[in-house]
Amino acid sequence: SIAIAFAMVHAGAKGATADELGKTLHFGDAATIHAGLAGTLARWDAASGGLELDVANRLFGEKTVKFEPTYLELTKATFAAPLEALDFRGASADARTHINDWVATQTKDKIKDLLPPSGVTSDTRLVLVNAIYFKAQWTEAFDDSATKDAQFTGAKAKKQVKMMNRTDHYKLGVAKDAKLRTIEMPYNGDEYSMVIVLPDDPKGLAAVEKALTADALKSWIDGATHTRVALGVPRFKIEPGAALELRAPLEKLGIVTAWDASKADFTAIAPASDQLVISEAYHKAFIAVDEAGTEAAAATAVSMKVGSAAPTDEPVPFVADHPFLFLVRDTKTGAI
Repeated sequence: SIAIAFAMVHAGAKGATADELGKTLHFGDAATIHAGLAGTLARWDAASGGLELDVANRLFGEKTVKFEPTYLELTKATFAAPLEALDFRGASADARTHINDWVATQTKDKIKDLLPPSGVTSDTRLVLVNAIYFKAQWTEAFDDSATKDAQFTGAKAKKQVKMMNRTDHYKLGVAKDAKLRTIEMPYNGDEYSMVIVLPDDPKGLAAVEKALTADALKSWIDGATHTRVALGVPRFKIEPGAALELRAPLEKLGIVTAWDASKADFTAIAPASDQLVISEAYHKAFIAVDEAGTEAAAATAVSMKVGSAAPTDEPVPFVADHPFLFLVRDTKTGAI
């Protein structure tokens, strides 16, 4: 969702500002990116079959800034997210409340107070926020009666968890070189799924993260085969605390001029006389995983049909009883 929101920023950037955004986010040709994102967003917006997928990306700008009509038309047509003008100069506290209320509404109250008090001031000219809400049921739900107390070996301590259990056919991947296994758990509708990447070593998550690239992830998932699996996955919930401020990590990745009032070039959004600059970008994520399915905010999801191997096969155990990586994916595009 961060990439989509920054694609809207990229659409209004020029010169070095545009180059940094494009290089860091691997956008390539702008027209191709815009067309691809527009198609993806339209398909997400049309999600049905009991699945809820709401994408909320928006740019909030100071109302006295004269925004370019061409840019406003682009964000509305391509991203279904027009830029909204607010009174940052005269009523920054009210503007902050408005943005936070908007995000809370878009995410069914799972993401609250996205912007901290320091996030909006009278000097603010542009604030970038993003949110995604997703709720779906597993293709095959876990039986509540099969959920048992189990031990989870965390990075620093062992903990009792509620381990959901189910024996069924799943796409199981084995990456011997990376010393990990993957499993794909589909949601109803065959378009979204959750993928768990489980290191062989209970303390191996850091090594998996270090090896993580787009190509590596694709090879791990594409290499999976339908297998009868005795699956164990802990019930879990991750709730947001303070919002993640994106400026510092994005600067380290190469987006530098977008935040600098003396260098940022957003003249495709507003005239240079307005000195438009991004003040900060904020992100929060929520996810809850249980026997029925997944509810998530600021996350995206995917599913694939289960296989048809003979039920007489001895199931292969896959028990996520130590730190793992999880992804909610769109199987059509690979978007996380």
